[in-house]
Amino acid sequence: MVGKRKKALHKDFWMEIRKSKARFISIFLIVALGVAFFSGIQASSPDMRYSGDAYYEAAHKGGYYTRFLYSSLAAKYININICHALKALDNSIYIVEGETEPNGKAVTDDYCASNPAIEVSVLKETKHLPHVEAPEAFLEQVKIFF
Repeated sequence: MVGKRKKALHKDFWMEIRKSKARFISIFLIVALGVAFFSGIQASSPDMRYSGDAYYEAAHKGGYYTRFLYSSLAAKYININICHALKALDNSIYIVEGETEPNGKAVTDDYCASNPAIEVSVLKETKHLPHVEAPEAFLEQVKIFF
């Protein structure tokens, strides 16, 4: 008796699929998409945790600058000392800095100490983005190269 019920259930199952192939295919694809999304999230979880931890540390520990974090992670370098590379450069380097940028003077002094050929220009009444905050003054500084 149990075998006949199973057989009837299987027969009914396949008949329902044959009657509505489009519905079966759409449900199958939705489930496949959900499985793919879930497995992708699971696979990328360690990288997302690493990025989150690195961002948190950069935002809450001294000596790190969060504005450079994404490029540092994308380029796979964090906390790399570039002084040796600056010493080896022999082309012109010109830094335009905002006057009220915190730590700006110390950073540019470190760059200039690594390579005396580095030139620095400080734009008055600007901070993080001198090229946005004072575009005319910034363009005047850039015209030196042209």
